[in-house]
Amino acid sequence: NKAYCEFLFETELDSPYGEVFLSEKLNKPLKYLYPFVFVGESHSLEIIHNLGFKTFDKWWDESYDKVQNSDKRIEQINNLFKELSNWSHEKWSNTLVEMKDILLHNHNLYFKINTNHLCYTELSAYVDQFVAKNDK
Repeated sequence: NKAYCEFLFETELDSPYGEVFLSEKLNKPLKYLYPFVFVGESHSLEIIHNLGFKTFDKWWDESYDKVQNSDKRIEQINNLFKELSNWSHEKWSNTLVEMKDILLHNHNLYFKINTNHLCYTELSAYVDQFVAKNDK
C-alpha cells in the first residue's frame, strides 16, 4: 500500500554481448499504471523508448541507464532509490497526477501491442478452447 513506483531489475545487467533483454517484469507497471525505474543492460531505456513507451526523466534522473559499468549503474540506482524513498506522500500524490498522461499512454500502448500480436491471439484462443473443453 505504500509503493508509489516499481524498481524493476532484469537478471542480466552486464550481458557479455551488450544485448538488451526486456522480460515480463515490465508488464506489471505498464498494465497497472505504475511509474517505474527499469534497471537492465545499459541503454535499456532507449529500447523501451524505441518501442514507443515513455519513461519518467521529467521527475527523476535516468542517466543511470547510460552508465556502462554495472557497479556504477547500481550505485546510481541506489541513490535514486534513496531519493525517491524520501519523497512525501503529498509529493508522490502530486507527481502521480502529473504523470497521468504518460501512465495512460504506456498502458494503452501495452494493450495495443499485446492484443494485436498474433501469438497472443492464438494463445488466447487456445486457452479459451481448453477451458471450454475442460470446464466441467
